[in-house]
Amino acid sequence: MLQNSNLKVGIESQVRCAGSCGGCVLTLEERREGAGGLDVFVVDGIKRFVASLVDRFETETGGTHRVLSDDKAAFHFGQGDHLMMDEDKLRDYVRITSETGRGTARGLISTSLIGKPRHIVEKLAAIQDEADKLNQAMSMLLVFDPARIMDRKLQALYDQNLDAVLGRFLVDEPILNIPPNIAETTSQHEVASFLSRHKFDQVEAALFPTIEKAAEYAAQWPDTIRWLTGLIEEGARTGSFTVRLGYAVATLRRETDELDGQGMLEYLTKKMSEAAYIDSFGKIYPALPLGIADVTPLSARHGFQPVGSVFDADLATAEGWANAVRRVARRTFISFQTEQQCSNCPHRNACAAAGFSIYKQVMRGKDIATSDCPIGVREMLDVACEVAN
Repeated sequence: MLQNSNLKVGIESQVRCAGSCGGCVLTLEERREGAGGLDVFVVDGIKRFVASLVDRFETETGGTHRVLSDDKAAFHFGQGDHLMMDEDKLRDYVRITSETGRGTARGLISTSLIGKPRHIVEKLAAIQDEADKLNQAMSMLLVFDPARIMDRKLQALYDQNLDAVLGRFLVDEPILNIPPNIAETTSQHEVASFLSRHKFDQVEAALFPTIEKAAEYAAQWPDTIRWLTGLIEEGARTGSFTVRLGYAVATLRRETDELDGQGMLEYLTKKMSEAAYIDSFGKIYPALPLGIADVTPLSARHGFQPVGSVFDADLATAEGWANAVRRVARRTFISFQTEQQCSNCPHRNACAAAGFSIYKQVMRGKDIATSDCPIGVREMLDVACEVAN
């Protein structure tokens, strides 16, 4: 797993997907008709910006690649199914990783694994071939619809395609896109069975409500949070898997519990300086490197503004990037410090560091608060920390 990476960059390099996950951050129109890849000018801008981040880490460690060795940098190519692309584009993403990461970063490419096994194998072979030529480490990000993982018609397809991936690449935990109605469609036991069948010991429960779907999520928010709490408990009960969200909160509690206000602000600023998210138009958003997801973007889909674009020369400097993330870190810090219900909560710092400001932003004005939490997640966080200890 790559949770301890020192630099993480999410790149929205594909929005098309044949899947129909109810919890996907992409719109139906994007999945069906979106651009199948990145404009060449955006790619050039991305390479310059990401290279500047890599160079800064290099400088801060005495001019060596020490920080970036052993997969200490990760470039996440998302959000859609990249195996729908042609092989040349897939090879391009391997080259981008190699060139901008100086051969010391790992590239991760997302796929839903919905496709004919023969085609899946051909695309995977292209990625593997280019990676071997460049001696470049690559992994696959496997994204699933929880409502379909136990579908008998799809099980054989998933089994074949998963075998094809696992036979070629290192794979982090699978990602489950959590829809508003998860409690009605999928049981925690079914998730546990899926993970066990494919020998996964961790799962990313990607709960990412968007502005577009805010009302749908708000209507079933208590049930969704109870379901996630139950999934964390199921993992602890069986001892067979952990949930990233729970792991992240427990880890962040340990790292931030003793920090005073200034220390927490500095912590947030540092963490945001170590992660970035770039959308398909080249707009840049701060992100958090350990939280709801491996890269948790504070993006327009969740009501946030970009800090600039890959074409802004100032952001490619250490000072420019530091100033940009400092402003966002301060706003995030203040939003939790000034929230009355958060004042005495032991999870306050961890929530800020985990990217829960997404829930505050998306659900603004929605009735999801409980007596002890403005975003209704206190019980889940209590359980996450309890099982971690």
